[in-house]
Amino acid sequence: MRTARKAAAARIATSPKGRRQRGFTLIEVLVAFGILALTLVALLQVFSQGLRSVSVSERHLIATMLMRSILDNLGTEIPIVAGERSGDIDDGYRWSTRIALSQTIAPVATAQWAYLPYEIDVEIAWNGRPVTTLTTLRIVAEPVGSSTGNEDEEVPADEESN
Repeated sequence: MRTARKAAAARIATSPKGRRQRGFTLIEVLVAFGILALTLVALLQVFSQGLRSVSVSERHLIATMLMRSILDNLGTEIPIVAGERSGDIDDGYRWSTRIALSQTIAPVATAQWAYLPYEIDVEIAWNGRPVTTLTTLRIVAEPVGSSTGNEDEEVPADEESN
């Protein structure tokens, strides 16, 4: 019985010319290349999406730093007056600010100073598309009787203690 099995196995494993078959068939090679190609395409898409995510997060980080810089300049280089302003920054960034008296917090007045709350929105856009917006509240001290109502002045030290 064992010899019959060995003989049958030998007939299956040999070609019609009596040589032993070695290697893969053409269809096996094509299937292997197809699987390899699908795997590589999936990996390239994952890497591509990762690079896009890094680029987007880098733009958001830069936009946030630029907005912080603009907020730091409010009251010094950029006066706090109601209205809108905008400007261009390098690398395709554009900023805009909207400054308005707060509708939720009432102004407070003392004998010499009026404390006006301003809501400030700063938006950064990159290549015409908004990236992010920061909103803050600033209190501006103005002398009572000020005709413009928009002057950004320092609060005297004696008024801070009251």
